[in-house]
Amino acid sequence: LAVKCGGQYESLTWGQLGDRVCQLAVALIRSGVEPGDRIVQVSENRLEWIVCDLAIQLARAVHVPLHATLSGRQIVEQLVDSGATKVFLSDFSQLTKLTERVAELPAALDYWVFDSIDDCPVGMEVASLAQLEGHGDLSEATRVLEDAQQQVTPETLATMIYTSGTTGEPKGVMLTHDNLYSNTQATIEAITMVREDRRLTFLPLSHVFARTCDLYTWLMIGYQLSLAESRETVLSDCQTVKPTALNGVPYFFDKVRRYLVSQQVEVRPGALRDLLGGEMRICCSGGAALPEHVFEFYWQQQIPLLEGYGLTETSPVITVSTPEHYRRKSAGRAISGVEIRIENEEILTRGPHVMQGYYQKPEATQEVIRDGWFYTGDLGHLDENH
Repeated sequence: LAVKCGGQYESLTWGQLGDRVCQLAVALIRSGVEPGDRIVQVSENRLEWIVCDLAIQLARAVHVPLHATLSGRQIVEQLVDSGATKVFLSDFSQLTKLTERVAELPAALDYWVFDSIDDCPVGMEVASLAQLEGHGDLSEATRVLEDAQQQVTPETLATMIYTSGTTGEPKGVMLTHDNLYSNTQATIEAITMVREDRRLTFLPLSHVFARTCDLYTWLMIGYQLSLAESRETVLSDCQTVKPTALNGVPYFFDKVRRYLVSQQVEVRPGALRDLLGGEMRICCSGGAALPEHVFEFYWQQQIPLLEGYGLTETSPVITVSTPEHYRRKSAGRAISGVEIRIENEEILTRGPHVMQGYYQKPEATQEVIRDGWFYTGDLGHLDENH
């Protein structure tokens, strides 16, 4: 795992990362975390995000990642709705969002901030992540690992991710360990990821796209994962990391195309590959429909831009194009274990990727999951190559 520190990438071994995860898991349990407790995290992509995600799950709690771009009101609403008992925050700016609405927060909440802070806000129990980690003891790690291996089942709730709320109030999507595992495994099989890959990630890990397709594929395969310093540094980070694979949204891939056009090198063979570090093997696009002109540009530059389709409620991947089977205006084929059918032009899907339901919203769950089929609300069709 490579992360930027002082403008330079520094690497952690699996052993170093594992020790830190285990130490934090022990510390969480010592702090009173019980299996099934919800723990909120509000943070941009950084090393601590990954450590907390894995430690929360190792402690058999439920990770509730909230998007770092949310307002204080939105964070408070989702924090309260989740019933969280602990909160991780990246820095003072995220803490400030909550201090401005402290009267709306539950009284018995513990807050841990990744960056050091000078003053503790009135009415809030705030400490640093380093202080919490100091209460961990690696001598207890073996017991914590054994407990998790014995007690966690495929049906155990792993995470709760809130929908954007663009079609109504945000809802907590409950995803199990098997939801995430099965979707990760099937995605790996479809795209043929290999241990020799180097992947750069810049999409928010609080969204399930990056979490499943960058973070968890990395865990299962063991390739090198590098965190982009920010969305603005992706291209310069590519020059350093020289990734072989990259996930993104259509806007990003079109922005890259427009940059090459502005430099008047869009027709030069290899221009795109050079801009992306020189060793790019595949790019994958999700989150929105991929414009045809963007697909065509990447195809002409001989870098497959593989379009996929999915939702938070489906962990997220339903279909994905592959290096052997991709074409314009197609989101690919269903991944292994996933069923699709079309009913009145609406896409329905069934399989191990479908969420457990919306948190404390049984009626909303029943509206979208009927007889095991998840009704996506999206329009689509299957052709003869499905």
